[in-house]
Amino acid sequence: MKIMALNLNSYQEDNQEEKFRRIADKIIDEEIDAMCFSEASQRINTPYAHDHIREDNALKIICDMVNEKAKDTYHYAWDFSHFGFTIYEEGIGIITRCPIEKVECRYISKTADTFSYKSRKVMKITLWDHDQKINVYSVHLGWGDDEYEPFEYQFQQLDQWIKEEPDVFTVISGDFSNDYNTRYYDMVVSQSYVDQYLQANPEGMNDYTFINPSGIEFRHAEKLRLDYIFTNTNDYRAIDAKRFFLEGDRVSDHVAIYVELEKAA
Repeated sequence: MKIMALNLNSYQEDNQEEKFRRIADKIIDEEIDAMCFSEASQRINTPYAHDHIREDNALKIICDMVNEKAKDTYHYAWDFSHFGFTIYEEGIGIITRCPIEKVECRYISKTADTFSYKSRKVMKITLWDHDQKINVYSVHLGWGDDEYEPFEYQFQQLDQWIKEEPDVFTVISGDFSNDYNTRYYDMVVSQSYVDQYLQANPEGMNDYTFINPSGIEFRHAEKLRLDYIFTNTNDYRAIDAKRFFLEGDRVSDHVAIYVELEKAA
């Protein structure tokens, strides 16, 4: 099973359509089974395509591009988390070629105020890999040192949610907003979550996934490892791990992370 994650940077990229196309092509080329997205946005004044999805919804556009070329039919799910840059509805979502059995979304932040950029919503989809039920969580958590929306609280809410189904193999993928050399990363692995990128790439602990946008002063180091693919068990184990869209090929201020999981014998 092939998993990828990417923070889309909420329509802040130049040549956005061309970058969406490259993401779609990567999904096709790598035959991705499920791709988790954060900061996936749509403009507040764009007409609706259906339900709560607008015509310029980033996941709708990418999924449509994939389905123009892919041999399999891909599906997507997206939900609104909060407003961004005053003109966007920013959200969380997943594109998958597996039939989606169920979608559930919850706020894991203290606030569910859509006017607060610190509100954090997580999406969970249930799908099947042959006869194996799998829950996939697409996440975007807060900074560890945030005074009002600390990572620790949000992770506790997420952990409790995941453990409502302790016997289901679970993938937790996306932007955790905290580097590997922090107590916040340690907090995750202390709960027995497996950093699958490292299973296939043991030397990759310091493989950055975020580069500060140019011209913006930031309180953290320039390059950070913020994006991860964790699982709750080793029932599936990574046999390959990569990063895509690094500096010379960027589509966002984050790079995409990828793992291929193989079911244990």
